[in-house]
Amino acid sequence: MEDEFVDHLERQLITNTDPIIPKPKRNFPRSSPISIFIYEQIFNGQVEWQKAWKKLNDMADTKNTKTENLTLHNFGEKDVYLRRKMKQTSNKIDHAIEYQEDGVPTFKSVSRQDFGRMFRDELKKSRSRSETPQ
Repeated sequence: MEDEFVDHLERQLITNTDPIIPKPKRNFPRSSPISIFIYEQIFNGQVEWQKAWKKLNDMADTKNTKTENLTLHNFGEKDVYLRRKMKQTSNKIDHAIEYQEDGVPTFKSVSRQDFGRMFRDELKKSRSRSETPQ
């Protein structure tokens, strides 16, 4: 029995076949977790930024949630904590999402207004990429 196992291991090394096939990683053109979320929403057919914002906002923990109690989410290859907050924009106080990448000590935030702009920009890029002949 032991010889069969050794033979199996040797065959694997010689043929370089691994029974565990890793899941292929999608190559994301952006590095921000919010940009990756937007890319995934558009990739999955969402074209209305307000619906994508609502989904992100619904995923986020409430603004009074303590940092140690935040829920970990995964966008692409990024693990991120999300929390709702309010943010001063150029002309008003707007809803925002505060986010922290797992392992990074600082929080960043994106307002609803900025999210909408980012979404529309990415939607334009995705449409121009799909219309470009390959």
